[in-house]
Amino acid sequence: MSSGGYVQPGVKYPRQIPAPEGLPEGWTAFEYSYKSGIYLGRTFVRFNSQHKKDLCTSIKQAVAKDAMYGGASKEEADEIAAEWLRARDEKVRQQKEEKGYVSKEVREEAIKLFHETFGSLDGPTTAKLPGWKAVSVYRETCNQTAVTYYNPEGKPFGTVKDVEAFLGVRLKKGEDLTDFIAAARGGVVYDDKGRAIHEARQEIQNFRTAEDYGKASEDRQQKAREARALMHNILPEHYKETPEFSVTRYTTAGDAEAEAAMKAAPVELLQEAKAVSYFLAGRGFSEKTEILMLHGIAKDHAHAVPLSGIFYERPGPYGDKPYYQQAFRHERGPIACRGVYVFWSPAKNQWHIGALDENGYPFAYLSGARPKPWSPGDGRWQVYAAAPADSANGAGGDQSK
Repeated sequence: MSSGGYVQPGVKYPRQIPAPEGLPEGWTAFEYSYKSGIYLGRTFVRFNSQHKKDLCTSIKQAVAKDAMYGGASKEEADEIAAEWLRARDEKVRQQKEEKGYVSKEVREEAIKLFHETFGSLDGPTTAKLPGWKAVSVYRETCNQTAVTYYNPEGKPFGTVKDVEAFLGVRLKKGEDLTDFIAAARGGVVYDDKGRAIHEARQEIQNFRTAEDYGKASEDRQQKAREARALMHNILPEHYKETPEFSVTRYTTAGDAEAEAAMKAAPVELLQEAKAVSYFLAGRGFSEKTEILMLHGIAKDHAHAVPLSGIFYERPGPYGDKPYYQQAFRHERGPIACRGVYVFWSPAKNQWHIGALDENGYPFAYLSGARPKPWSPGDGRWQVYAAAPADSANGAGGDQSK
């Protein structure tokens, strides 16, 4: 659980959680919530020893520190942690194999071994494997019947090859499946012409119409929207009108209106816009590609990173309007991009700044059907300004790294 999860309503963070398997004896695990950045609404876990607040980010790191507390040198502790990691990975691999999740190479070897031992399976025989069941679904959208095979533990297998790979892995481990396969083949029913009957295909248990698929898709989208709302717990009152925040065009084409607005932008932002402009030209972007400068947000604002800097116009529209992605100069030198956009949300009749999801919860929004996010009109940008959640050591800011 070291990677964390999602903020749960009513839960106060940080909180102690059960120690995961492998954490050294006496160590504790605490779950924190991000207070800002793109991971707002999510949680992360840190591990502490009996000695102090270590804030280790992984169990491997905790194993190494615990070894050093026990008197091991750093080199010895690193080897102990590496050995623990190798043992854990091997255990995970074996557990996955037992459940039928194997690498491509292992899968091919397992299928080959099964074929050499028992020959190929077919659908009618697979449906008769003792303790297994076969469930069929007719899909109106493609006019086909699909069969899924379930082992006694309930794991689904979409194809006969998947089943052969699963059984082949059991063979590799020395399991004798002779009676098991013989029982399956002995249960197959044949028609008067001697052809095996796949009873699951003849007795369709489920029908999926095009309307069913449409409803299922809408249900998934609605659940996703509800989950996002629950995750962020965002309400309209969490946004604040922010007159100092500005979205400004960068231009070198003698546009008087844009040049007047550019005078309010910081000098370093103008230089950054120029660098991005040269970079895009070198990449073959049109000279008409718009570049936006976002400024006016205080540097200590929880979302200063996604609400500041340079955004460039992406090829093609999003919906029926242009959209823009954030670009920045990476610490290694080249221009890079973040998953933050300025785009139009037809569903809410607003310009959004945030993840490219019109039903999502943006860092900021601007209401009104204006053609561009910098176009004049009534109203000002509303910036998310809810009180931040608890966090370890002030963790927050740009969590995009």
